[in-house]
Amino acid sequence: MNDLINPTVGDTFDEIGESSLKVRNVGTLDQERLNHYLDAICEFRGVLSEKIQLMKVVSGQLERLTLIEGELDKKATQVVSSILHISKGILTGFKNELEVIEGSKIEKLCPEKVSGFRDEVELLEESIDDTEMIFFELRTDPEFIELDKVISGF
Repeated sequence: MNDLINPTVGDTFDEIGESSLKVRNVGTLDQERLNHYLDAICEFRGVLSEKIQLMKVVSGQLERLTLIEGELDKKATQVVSSILHISKGILTGFKNELEVIEGSKIEKLCPEKVSGFRDEVELLEESIDDTEMIFFELRTDPEFIELDKVISGF
């Protein structure tokens, strides 16, 4: 085509024609990558939602334990100790995941979900600490036991 028309016009036509073909191919690849990227973000958000729910369940169950009144026998105390051990393992896993998340750039893409995850990790840690304190510190503290009796009206 260059031979029949002005060389600049012909070269421009050829170059733009080639670029047009390349743009279509690049555009398709970019759309696929973008879809994959967005799918991964949606999946990440879903996983965080599930983990947040799991932490809420564990925290709720630990809170439920703290409402038990009176002394526990040795076996029940051992079971509470096991529950706390398992809960601490769960917490350690979530804390490790939070470190990975904070070391990445994902938080900028879904800040509210990461913030919710972080908050729930903190709440779980508090629940574990509270439960441990109630069962293994306060219930063996004579001053606390006496104060509890006064407050309870006994």
